[in-house]
Amino acid sequence: YDAVWLKRTGTKEDGLAILWKRAKFAALGSKEELLFNEKLGKNGENRVALGICLQSLDLARRVSVVTTHLDYKRAHVQKDMCQL
Repeated sequence: YDAVWLKRTGTKEDGLAILWKRAKFAALGSKEELLFNEKLGKNGENRVALGICLQSLDLARRVSVVTTHLDYKRAHVQKDMCQL
């Protein structure tokens, strides 16, 4: 497997990761780190998202993969994060 990882902002040690099989996909370019503004975070922390473009090795297709932590307790934040 190959992977990209992005640490969450603030004091917590967790983050986001995207993993893929090397035999099936190759990364096109480097990872994209997206930082949302403070109004979406808690306690002054910013929200982060991680993305990468992958090329299928068996098919002539590319796929963009993006991941983030959605705040399930605040519906307006979910909507704003999806729109960004």
